[in-house]
Amino acid sequence: MNDPTFQFGWQEIGSVRSFTNPAKRYHIVMNMKGHMGCTCPAWKHTPYANPDGSIPPCKHIKGLLSESLEHEGFDATLFGLTWLAKRIAANL
Repeated sequence: MNDPTFQFGWQEIGSVRSFTNPAKRYHIVMNMKGHMGCTCPAWKHTPYANPDGSIPPCKHIKGLLSESLEHEGFDATLFGLTWLAKRIAANL
């Protein structure tokens, strides 16, 4: 992923297929504070941030966090698989 939006300290969780254009893929990332980001236009162009400095989640991040894991076209990285396993284990 070579997106200048995400500089140092971001780890890619995985990529998802666009809901509106299946030919496009967006990358979901997480920084050292646990804030998540996405390369989709909706997330990148959000004009405001939460009080903790994070940007509200887009539909791609919400889909991943829903834990339904029915997010068609989600391809996890090794970091993403580890993160998902820890998240699932914490909820058991």
